[in-house]
Amino acid sequence: MDGNDQAEVCGKLNNVNIAIDNITQNSYKNKLLVYGANEKPNEDLFVIVINIFNNKLSKQILKTDLVNCYRYGKKIENKTRPILVEFLHVWKRNDVFYAKSALKNSNQAIAELLTNRRYELYREARGKFKNDCWTKNGVIIFIMDKRKHFVSSFEEYNKIMERSITIAHLNIRSLLPKLVHLKSHVLTDAYDVLCLSETWLTQTISDNLISLDNYNLVRADRHGNRGGGVLLYIKKHIAYKILTVNNNIEQLWIKFKLGGIQTAVGVLYRPWNVNVDYFIDALELALSVAGQECDQLFLLGDFNIDLLKPYSSSAQKLNQVLDSFGLCQLVNSPTRITPTSETLLDLVITSSENCISSIDVLSLNHISDHELIVCTLNVKSDKKQPIYKTLVARKKAYFEQKFQVNGINNLWKDLKHLNIKNKKSDIPDHLKDVNAINSYYINSIPHIPADQDTINFYLNKTTNSDIAKLTFKAVNESTIQKILYNIKTNAQGDDGLNIKMLLMCCPLILPAITHIINACLSDGCFPECWKQALVKPLPKTASPAEYKDLRPVSVLPVMSKILERVVDEQLRDHRDNIQRLVKLELDSQKISFCDEVRNLGLTYDTSLKFTAHIKKSDVHNLNIRFKGRLTPPVHRTERFKRSFSYQITKKVRLSLRNPPKPSYGLPVYSEDLCKQYIALRPKNVDHDRFFVFYKNDKYTS
Repeated sequence: MDGNDQAEVCGKLNNVNIAIDNITQNSYKNKLLVYGANEKPNEDLFVIVINIFNNKLSKQILKTDLVNCYRYGKKIENKTRPILVEFLHVWKRNDVFYAKSALKNSNQAIAELLTNRRYELYREARGKFKNDCWTKNGVIIFIMDKRKHFVSSFEEYNKIMERSITIAHLNIRSLLPKLVHLKSHVLTDAYDVLCLSETWLTQTISDNLISLDNYNLVRADRHGNRGGGVLLYIKKHIAYKILTVNNNIEQLWIKFKLGGIQTAVGVLYRPWNVNVDYFIDALELALSVAGQECDQLFLLGDFNIDLLKPYSSSAQKLNQVLDSFGLCQLVNSPTRITPTSETLLDLVITSSENCISSIDVLSLNHISDHELIVCTLNVKSDKKQPIYKTLVARKKAYFEQKFQVNGINNLWKDLKHLNIKNKKSDIPDHLKDVNAINSYYINSIPHIPADQDTINFYLNKTTNSDIAKLTFKAVNESTIQKILYNIKTNAQGDDGLNIKMLLMCCPLILPAITHIINACLSDGCFPECWKQALVKPLPKTASPAEYKDLRPVSVLPVMSKILERVVDEQLRDHRDNIQRLVKLELDSQKISFCDEVRNLGLTYDTSLKFTAHIKKSDVHNLNIRFKGRLTPPVHRTERFKRSFSYQITKKVRLSLRNPPKPSYGLPVYSEDLCKQYIALRPKNVDHDRFFVFYKNDKYTS
């Protein structure tokens, strides 16, 4: 047996040991170790551990919650062995484990049961990182360079200690039927970036079917014909962005920071029947884009150009391109071996040869007839530039003075002027299905029944005063002009108009706008075009991977905002007028609303006093029944048809409830309308219509 065979056997044995270790650790998920309980003859271990859990951890644990208790390890004189406790349910075990901090500064402690391999790893990491190292669910966690690291084997730990990452490539020739074998391999050899070519995927195959644990994925499938396609699996701790290049050839690029250096990693596949000259031109364009965006690049893939024949026309053309960009190709051994031929088709191209510590060519015959290429990179620590205290102090003083003088209202304007803003993130292709986005947010909201007694209470607590009736009054041009100048947002709705356009034409169109608003008030109608909202999903993170990473935002036409504010002003005036008639005491603080409320956070007593119990950060939506002529715009569902009295105890999220058709609502100043509702009582206003109010002129759907 030669050296290569011995290395292969050792690698397989190591993989088997890691798999056994994972299975064994998984069998410990219901178990804990309790340290510090003195050993006594004829002791009842169940009573001992239950007393510790109940008295010191304040957890109600019964004997029926435990399966077994016994002393763990060999008995040694003058040494107390820990008690191994096996729980009936994992959630009970976790409840006790997460409360273990209550035993701090006592002679007792609780720890997870680890396998021998993981216990040795934990001891080494604990000795190095002290209190910045702990375990959770059998995984060793430690903090290094202000970042949490999660490891379960010495291989992973040593990789972090050496500050290296691995990038691998495999021409898999159809991913879906080989996914099980790939998962098994990745489980033992955790690559930071895994590049796959010839995935043979189609758009009908969802990302969920091909996902790997602890990895994000980016894919570019071939359109039209079968075969082809490239894919990248990226470890979740890597914050990456997709690099946009031409689509003339099958390729995919991402960029991320590696040791403080902006790095591009790409995967490429060239079918054998693609013209070499056409391919070279497209490759040059892609390398130009990657070179401009990043400081170093790594390109892996199946080029279908045999570099074991360096004097062939195709090989010479490729080498000329690499030389012109200052790149080098690092793989020297065959990557596709058949009974009749050996060829070097799978390449690793880089601009930073010095940072690569090793290139390995591994055989995975049970997965593909191509070899697996593994590239290990040494990552240098970020070196801080020299800091001059005076310069830093002057910059800090400048920013503080800028913000203090102008006040909080101009804070965002100043930040924008100083070019301090978050960069916009792109939405990956697999998250651009608008129907899937809508379905996700609709199904995320549960249905919670209402309290009929509370509904009846609010319906019956009314007054019959004629003076309290509300009628909308016509407005003049000065009122409309004032509202136009007070609208700060410049968002453009479905009609293509924004506030700047209206202000530029204000002297000429002001009478027309006033006439339209007054017609809406008198006729109780609302133009259909004002109900159409532009809805755009915005990424919450730099690299959105799931639908929960998107925040849908809707923008209504600017004319709807004018009508909203006209109605709001008249409702406020009406409330002030009738407070002389209705003895109503309101709490001095503003009433806030949230999307998942406990009775909307309002306490109602005999003095008609309402008190808020919800933080301002939880402000969201409120559905109010109000009998009036006006029907302002918002997306309506059957849920919105219920009254405010019904919703006040409904405890339900009202945002994003399947808005197929815009209808009624008023997205401003919901807390004032709540007070108005209490003051007026529903029976005092003519015409049965429904409004929906949204805090701070914001509506998300």
